[in-house]
Amino acid sequence: MDTAVTATALGEAIRGPGTVISNVTLTCPEGQYGVFLGDGSDLGLPSGVLLTTGSAKGAIGPNDGPNLGGGQLIQQGPGDLDLEALGALLGDETESFDACVLELDVIVDTDELVFDYTFGSEEYPEFVDNQVNDIFAFFISGPGINGPMELGGQENIAVLNNDQSTTVQIDSINDNFNNQYYRNNSLGQSVEYDGLTSGFRGDPKTLRARARVIPCESYHLKLAIADRGDRLFDSGVFIAGLCGGLPNVD
Repeated sequence: MDTAVTATALGEAIRGPGTVISNVTLTCPEGQYGVFLGDGSDLGLPSGVLLTTGSAKGAIGPNDGPNLGGGQLIQQGPGDLDLEALGALLGDETESFDACVLELDVIVDTDELVFDYTFGSEEYPEFVDNQVNDIFAFFISGPGINGPMELGGQENIAVLNNDQSTTVQIDSINDNFNNQYYRNNSLGQSVEYDGLTSGFRGDPKTLRARARVIPCESYHLKLAIADRGDRLFDSGVFIAGLCGGLPNVD
């Protein structure tokens, strides 16, 4: 895990073949982000970017403790208004803290933009439905995107592949709800977080974010994560492979 990287390096770490990116910005306290290599691990992503609510280096496995963030120096960063607006739309107006936000403009040459990701948290499993629902989102805006007014027209594409209405978060994917997309990571060797999201029943090991776009037009992405409820116990999202999807032939 390399945490001494620039915003530009983070953008390049998630950029896939045939993808043009520009205007990369980072709003995130030092140490909460990094570039990872996952080859040979059980993460399911070969390389990419990690954004966290606490310590990026602390997310490195094996999982040998239940409370990453709980006994360490607690971050004191601000939250994110878009994440709070999304939370309110989902019925949770809890204030956010310790936000880590990566933004960039992207152009792909197909009619779909895709990337893969895995969300993990130390809030699993004890704090499910316990008012500490750490939040993250992948916001997209640009031609043809018509998201809610409350999000300034942005659309959140961190949703389950088979159910675009289910936002990926601790309280919606866990042992009890949508558990076919959840991995108990208590004995994990690659990642410290106690729980991770996955593809359907772990095949593939990652989720996929996707958005219908107009080929060769510019879109803005905002990749964001934050604590909610308290500043304890870290959450993080591993992101990789930003590129154009297969052309749609409908």
